[in-house]
Amino acid sequence: WRNKMTNNIIKDLEADHQKILAFVNELEQRLIEFMEANIFDYEQMKRDILFIREFADKEHHQREEKILFRYMIEYLGKVAENLVRHGMIVEHDLARLYVKQWDEALQRYHRNHLLIDKLTIISNGHAYCMLLRRHIEKEDTVVYPFAKKHLSEEIFAEMIKENQNY
Repeated sequence: WRNKMTNNIIKDLEADHQKILAFVNELEQRLIEFMEANIFDYEQMKRDILFIREFADKEHHQREEKILFRYMIEYLGKVAENLVRHGMIVEHDLARLYVKQWDEALQRYHRNHLLIDKLTIISNGHAYCMLLRRHIEKEDTVVYPFAKKHLSEEIFAEMIKENQNY
């Protein structure tokens, strides 16, 4: 999932966003097919959840939280802390909740094919898609530009070292 790291953490994170958005568009189509035509591919949905957990969350969101957001909070004060802690991290946690609820319903639906579980799969999967689109737009248009404008080249150099070792 991960391409070679560049010497620009923001560009790497933005490239991740493009992969995640492409995935979200495909996922949304699969959810529509499940809703409209009852096309249920358990193995594909397990792969979808694995992609989210391993790439979107573990690789991307964790790098944001452990590198970029940490530096923003440390060096940019209360505005950055509010933006990160009460905005971006809250949304990361909400995304994890949607995926957890979706995964639990997926396991139940695979066993019993109850409509409530189908509804939970579709609603949590779609909520994840809508959240990530909005979240990525905020990061690309507000968070990342704020970081680029206010963090020094020296701080970015430190982040790049951490990013390459991540």
